[in-house]
Amino acid sequence: MSEFRQELGDRFRSVRWQEVLDEWRASEEKQWEPVFRERGFASWWEWRQSYLEELEVGKREWKEVRVHRPHVAIPGLVIGGYRGWKQYRPVGKDTATFADVVRPVVEGERSYAGTPRVDVRTNTKVMELVGYLRDTSILVLRCPSLQVVLEGAHRCAATSVEAVDTGSRSKFVARLLFCEFDETERPLLEAFARDRQIRTKS
Repeated sequence: MSEFRQELGDRFRSVRWQEVLDEWRASEEKQWEPVFRERGFASWWEWRQSYLEELEVGKREWKEVRVHRPHVAIPGLVIGGYRGWKQYRPVGKDTATFADVVRPVVEGERSYAGTPRVDVRTNTKVMELVGYLRDTSILVLRCPSLQVVLEGAHRCAATSVEAVDTGSRSKFVARLLFCEFDETERPLLEAFARDRQIRTKS
């Protein structure tokens, strides 16, 4: 964690929530439209907001930092509790970092989902990015002692694979956009890291 904090340093600048939201929407609205419409939501933001109501991300301070050594910083971030990623997380890891996620599977190892743990290198979307990562923005929920990725899990996993596997690393800058929480709110972030249920609109 000290390496992670050292990499971030104090080069933060404030950023407006509307800027974060506009960039987030532009990057994924079209690709997720079939999903949010199938689940009964009229818009991308109505769907996304259903996962985030208790976090009030639109009312919080946002900061950004540009990381020029993403292979140092990103593996220390914690993955969100999304259902599809639990098969890659080691059993018992309520707050699993991307370094945990990309650790090679040991024979007989169980996953956080309670099933045999799967190597994240079997994820096609992740491996298509390995060696081809470009400058990117990643959304992170942050209190002083915990940083949980809100958006950008595939890119974080690919970066972390590059950090530990042999071969060439992508050269890119990661723009981390932090939604700020007080340390007393850490339980909110822990809950986000443990489990995210699929939301549908009835």
